[in-house]
Amino acid sequence: MKKTLSILFILTISISLLQAQEDNKTNSQGSMLTFNLVSPIIDYTPRWNIGYTKPLNEKWLIGLELGYGNHDITIVDYNRIEKDYKLWEIRPQVYYILNPNYKMKMYLSAELFYINHTDTFFNENYNINNNSQNIRYDKADYKRIKTGGNLNFGAFINFSKYIGVNPSIGLGVRNRNVSYSNVVNPQETMFNDDDGDWFGTNNYIEDTGNNFNINFALNLKLYYRF
Repeated sequence: MKKTLSILFILTISISLLQAQEDNKTNSQGSMLTFNLVSPIIDYTPRWNIGYTKPLNEKWLIGLELGYGNHDITIVDYNRIEKDYKLWEIRPQVYYILNPNYKMKMYLSAELFYINHTDTFFNENYNINNNSQNIRYDKADYKRIKTGGNLNFGAFINFSKYIGVNPSIGLGVRNRNVSYSNVVNPQETMFNDDDGDWFGTNNYIEDTGNNFNINFALNLKLYYRF
């Protein structure tokens, strides 16, 4: 998943750099509506993200992105969500334009995020006490709160006066808190017998408690300038 997105990011930047010459008729610094092309499809927790970005001057912009997902509006199912799946998030961001006189504007940005994710799982397991105990259950309510921040590098690439794309890559920190409630028939087992967990891809579901770590982000957004 991340490898595919990385390839898309590199191709987009590479093609655009070939066209990125100084332009005396720089596009106006209008406000932008954004639509995240990644979050509904290339994500284990699919959701729809829409944002608004407003310029303060030729170098500084501020933006806010809101996201929401549930089982009924999901178009891709990675077998990690159930019918009670719900997720909402909020992401404020501040941008600094590195080359305001160029047609393709590159930027650095600081972004904060808050994610609230709930679901109800069946016949699964979770870990407690730093993975020293594994609990198997018939049914349980799941909740994940993820907070943190990223420093991003990206570009606004214009296809026309109004339409363009915004690829970005970011690195930051995050804290993830996972909890389970209303657990039906919990049973302690000696090990995690979930054969579907490859390379720790289910850690955000199975590892309970607080977990502080590095956060990596890749995004590709479509924007409309007005």
